[in-house]
Amino acid sequence: MVRPHSLRPWTDREQRLTKSGERGAAPGREQEVPAGEYTELRLLVDTDASYVAESSQPDVQQTLAVPSGEQSGLKLKGRFVVAADTRTDFTVDFDVAKSIVNPEGPSLGDYLLKPVLRLVNNLEVGSISGNVDYATLQSVRLSDTEQADCAYSGAVYVYEGADVTPTDLNVNAETDGPLLVVPVSDDDNDGQYRYTAAFLPAGDYTLGYSCQLDDNETDDVLEFDGIQTVTVVAGNETIAAPIPLQP
Repeated sequence: MVRPHSLRPWTDREQRLTKSGERGAAPGREQEVPAGEYTELRLLVDTDASYVAESSQPDVQQTLAVPSGEQSGLKLKGRFVVAADTRTDFTVDFDVAKSIVNPEGPSLGDYLLKPVLRLVNNLEVGSISGNVDYATLQSVRLSDTEQADCAYSGAVYVYEGADVTPTDLNVNAETDGPLLVVPVSDDDNDGQYRYTAAFLPAGDYTLGYSCQLDDNETDDVLEFDGIQTVTVVAGNETIAAPIPLQP
């Protein structure tokens, strides 16, 4: 089972832009490339400099293997245009909860990276932020025998579209699941847990919070609180209603 882990950023990585079927220059964080329409972005992963650290054992480095990733790279398909004499900023959004699996039996590494990547134009995205009153939610669940207790601080599940019925995350499922799973955190220890879902293209999204464990390779029955529809506007931060929702 894999829940959100801390993943050390890739180092010594090479990014490649493919333009109209050709391989472009190898850009770094910022690089001049010929103007035109591009169809693919590749990220080459240095597995020797990559590892997984579980939250329960943060000092133990476990190996991370990328099937074919070092040879062909992690490919992001899609058409986008780089205009002449301008700067164009893109973000590659990497979803840890969807992308790291714990293989059974013999494997190339302790964990496998089967990346779920999104390439977004920074001019076309916004974000959603909000608060979760975890103490209140846990108190209600402890006093109600029909509700499952919280197993951890939880995460906010983000789905594309309005009024979506929330489901668990299962990377092996044929149906669409959450677009993002965003862990909540109480960094300032004030009892209010916070989250930010970033780099979301403009449009409607459904949010739901769950504090039950979710195996990312199997179907799990989760209970969700604070289900709501939120509209994202490009260039803006949208503040969601606090969870739990007020009656």
